[in-house]
Amino acid sequence: MLARFLLALELATLAACSARGEAGEERGVGLPDVPDDLLAVPDPLHPQRTVSLRDGTVVGALTTAPSASGEPAALVYRCQPDAAGAHRWKLFPEGGLAPLGGPFPHGIGALHVSALADVAGEVDAQAESPNEASAPLYRYRRSRGLYVLRLETRGGLGPDEGAACTAGSADQRSAISADFYFVALPGYR
Repeated sequence: MLARFLLALELATLAACSARGEAGEERGVGLPDVPDDLLAVPDPLHPQRTVSLRDGTVVGALTTAPSASGEPAALVYRCQPDAAGAHRWKLFPEGGLAPLGGPFPHGIGALHVSALADVAGEVDAQAESPNEASAPLYRYRRSRGLYVLRLETRGGLGPDEGAACTAGSADQRSAISADFYFVALPGYR
C-alpha cells in the first residue's frame, strides 16, 4: 500500500514538473495507436466534460521483462476462496519491468515501479487486443487525471477472473508481454 502511495505521489510530481516545463528535457515517447474506447476520460478540471489521453503527457513507459529469478513475465491464475467461501480464479501478475524509450522527466526510476504487480490500478476501461489469443488492453485509473494504459499485449489468457473453480485446482500460468504508458492529463495535481 505504501509503495502504491509513493508511486502516485512521485507521478504527481513528474506530471506537475512536465506540465510546467521544469524538466527541461524533450520526451521521446508518445502514445502509439490506442483504441478510442481507452482514450476518452473525465476532464480532471471539469468532470462533466471528457478529454482525450492524447492531450496528456506520457510521464513514463515500461515493458514487461523477466522477473529477478529469470522467469518470463506471466499472468498467474490461482483458485482461491472469496469472502463468501466460494472458490474463484484470481489473477496474480508476475514479472519485471524495463524502461520503454525515454528520456522522461527525472528518469524512469522515479516511477518506483519495478514489478508487473506494481502497475495495476482500478481497471476503468478495456478493449480487445489486436493480437490474436491475447489478454485485453486496459486503462487503469491511478488517481484523478493519472492513468496507465496496458497496450501491445501478447499472450496472458487464462480462465476468466472471478469464474468459479474447484478447490485445489492447479495454478494456470500464462506468459505475457505488454507495454505500459503512464499518462498525466493537463491540470493533474
